Amino acid sequence: TPELVVPLLVQAMDAFPDLSQTVLALSSYRNGRNEGKELVADLAPLAERHPDSIKILQNYAAALMDENELETAEGVLKSLIELSPQDGLTLLLYGNCLFQQERLEELRPIIHAIDQLPEKEYTADHAILQMRHGWKHGELAQARKYAERLVSLPEIYAHVRFAHLVPPLLRPLEAWELQRRFAATFLNLNAEKVDAAALKRLCDARMEADFHTQNYEDLAVLLERLLR
Repeated sequence: TPELVVPLLVQAMDAFPDLSQTVLALSSYRNGRNEGKELVADLAPLAERHPDSIKILQNYAAALMDENELETAEGVLKSLIELSPQDGLTLLLYGNCLFQQERLEELRPIIHAIDQLPEKEYTADHAILQMRHGWKHGELAQARKYAERLVSLPEIYAHVRFAHLVPPLLRPLEAWELQRRFAATFLNLNAEKVDAAALKRLCDARMEADFHTQNYEDLAVLLERLLR
């Protein structure tokens, strides 16, 4: 029963603060019972001593967002913001939660807080959220600024998912030079790794960018390679 299990797990965490399994057990128990508020209440006191408690709550909020339970996720994320207001993943999750609800004005302070993150904590997903916010608000110059930062991150050339994700984000910004740079760099680094769908998207992005920037010679070379 909750009256027995939860206090025992919390006591175990107090007795063995480095033993993450007790935190995981507690989160699994709460997750299984779908008790988001209780999960926050149980794990929040442990957060200062055990970073896994923050991670578990972040994962729980992300799972709720995947299930489109945005209001419940928002409650968890608000608690996390109070616990650790400059945590990069919490800011990203909370920002995406607000963006999915199209609460763009409330998202502004999160966008600003992300700008204050140390360089090593700033990720491609942060830049993508900021780009989307700027574009949705009609602030194209701001969105292009974040697009330029995105294309300069080594992270986006290491994962095939960005080959699918980035070109459609750059297209409405008409950031053709950035689109060309991204597609060309990704193809040069990962020509043997990309799947067929990613290869098509990258080639389409290159051709579109070459056409709009009037790089017709490069476009001809690319087409010749593709037709071999």
